[in-house]
Amino acid sequence: MKAKFLVLIFALFFIGQAFAQREMKSPEETAKNMTERMKEKLQLSEDQNNKVYQINLKVAQERKSRMEAAQASGTRPSKEDRAKSMKEYDGQIVAVLNPEQQATWNEVKQEFQEKAKSKKASRSSAQE
Repeated sequence: MKAKFLVLIFALFFIGQAFAQREMKSPEETAKNMTERMKEKLQLSEDQNNKVYQINLKVAQERKSRMEAAQASGTRPSKEDRAKSMKEYDGQIVAVLNPEQQATWNEVKQEFQEKAKSKKASRSSAQE
């Protein structure tokens, strides 16, 4: 009995640790990670990297504020608001990139959209 109790406590500890690791990253960490991935995929220059980081930081800070406001009010941003934000973000990023990088950026976005659609479809089919 005592051994089962200890195993249960041990399991709960590790489950708690797993959830703690899933905490949201700070806007700075989010921007840094996004920028690093973009630098690798788009082969950004140092100047472009700095500009993209500032854009990503601003977007991450705004996203955090919106999420906190949504949690406080119990609502979610509308699909239109999210689409508008993404379009603005895309325009800012494209303005920093050269034509070759813009083409690569469009390919990366397309891959991301396809991945998101397949995840959504698999979640929908799993719920049925």
